Amino acid sequence: MNIMWILCVIVMVLRSFQVEGNMSRLYTHMTNGYNKLLLPVTDHQTQVNVSIRPFLVSINSFDEIKSEIALTWLFSLEWTEERMSWNPVEFNNITSFVLPASEIWYPRILLQQSAGSIQEVGTSEHSLRIFHNGTVHWLTGNVFEIVCSVDVTFFPFDKQMCNISLIYPAYGLSELVLAPVSSIVDITMLAKNSQWAFIKGNIFSNGYDGQTPYLKIELHLGRRNEFYVVYIIIPVTLLGAINNFVFLLPANSGERSSVAITVFLSFVVYFEIMNTTIPQSSSPVAYIYYYLMFLLMYSCIVFFFCIMALRIHDRKGSVSSCLQKLVQWYRKRSCCQRKRPVSQSDDSLVKIPPVSEENDDTKQHDTRYQSDCKKKSEESEITWSDVGDLFDEVSAKTLNLIFWAFSISTLVQLYNNG
Repeated sequence: MNIMWILCVIVMVLRSFQVEGNMSRLYTHMTNGYNKLLLPVTDHQTQVNVSIRPFLVSINSFDEIKSEIALTWLFSLEWTEERMSWNPVEFNNITSFVLPASEIWYPRILLQQSAGSIQEVGTSEHSLRIFHNGTVHWLTGNVFEIVCSVDVTFFPFDKQMCNISLIYPAYGLSELVLAPVSSIVDITMLAKNSQWAFIKGNIFSNGYDGQTPYLKIELHLGRRNEFYVVYIIIPVTLLGAINNFVFLLPANSGERSSVAITVFLSFVVYFEIMNTTIPQSSSPVAYIYYYLMFLLMYSCIVFFFCIMALRIHDRKGSVSSCLQKLVQWYRKRSCCQRKRPVSQSDDSLVKIPPVSEENDDTKQHDTRYQSDCKKKSEESEITWSDVGDLFDEVSAKTLNLIFWAFSISTLVQLYNNG
């Protein structure tokens, strides 16, 4: 057993030396007279086709104030190196081997929207694989700091589009072309981000200014808005709705003004909290800022109406005839809210059932109630307390309608992006 084990080790060592010798011989054969400064073609009038497949790996950060986004990309590049091909039979069936990119020609593609210095898609330290037929496969990538203009108009339901341009300024389109494998970005390796969601990514290939090899990626991202809905939109909407209940409190309780000013101060305190959450941008300004300003103004108006109502309730003396007629008209209108029986237009087609004594009593009761209500509204003395009650009811209905109409329309526009 020991002899067999020694023989196996000796055979493995000899094979490793043989493989290493074949690899060295193949490397010498490939690099002998090779010039990595020239295009990978034997006929320099031939166009080099570099196939690219971009993989979006992660969305690292998005600074809306600086308009910068950090993305991790992987790029699968493939081209044909016509000067590097061999017969596998001559080299112990070696069909491919790995080399650093610095050893041969490779496309030095630049990122046009770099936030700092110009970045390359890959570096010379990244290895690539060469196959016996001359095909070169290079999987490379980097973390790119990209300038991306931000539009926070519809925050927190906003969607952003970032343009990423890859160019190769050293050559013209007649010499080299960047050809995408697919028209969409590959997201099979994409890691989930807690703030941004990937919507779609489109890839376009054309000549930059008609001369330079150029590849454009349109990246569409959507903000994850669940946190902002729970943390901002629902609380401020509920705070605004509380203002509508101020006029339901009795005027003589003395709690109306305290509730109104408390809600106003709650808005002020909450705005300070939200100021660190909402992205600060002046061009354009987020619509939600206008909504928050409306809520603050609405709270001021409610407080002003509350003071007016208290002054009306506490006023002494006789009421003017115009106000008396207005209160009496409103009371009559309230008394006439019961539905009238529907009249039949064609007695020949509609059979009217006989009216029972119970129905007669009900109708007589309703008629008597309406007449008594009207008579009471006409004969009763109108005081400033009655005028204040009317002011409270009209103010509550009007302000409630304005609040919900503006709130619903604003939130629907934000959700639908205008």
